[in-house]
Amino acid sequence: MRILLLVLLFSVSALAQTSSDLRQKYGEPISETFKIRPQVLLTVSYAKTGEVCSMLIEPQDTWVGYTKLNDTEPLKGKVLNEILEELAPKNQRGKFLMGTHRNGLLEYYERIDVQRSGQIDKWNYAVIYWKIKACEN
Repeated sequence: MRILLLVLLFSVSALAQTSSDLRQKYGEPISETFKIRPQVLLTVSYAKTGEVCSMLIEPQDTWVGYTKLNDTEPLKGKVLNEILEELAPKNQRGKFLMGTHRNGLLEYYERIDVQRSGQIDKWNYAVIYWKIKACEN
């Protein structure tokens, strides 16, 4: 009985993979997801050079296995503005070029574009796109 228990224990632990295992097999990730606030996720996508190309800010869904437990609350305007200022401060965005409203808000700056989906105080997500050569493809 003990031998069976040990065999089962070692087989289960052998199946688990770590971040290091995956990096060794596949190289550096092209994206990563961080929890930056309660119920708010940030997914960062990188260029081959490691530079940030885009950042997706979105509410975190609650899942158990493959079952979604609830619909997420949209992001409040104040919270989203704080996060955008934290990740891409206005003084680093470059000159404001123009803004448009199409299923949300799209703001064009010299160095970045900021896309928000939803409406004031009910944002479904926002994406920051960096305008750098490494991200052109």
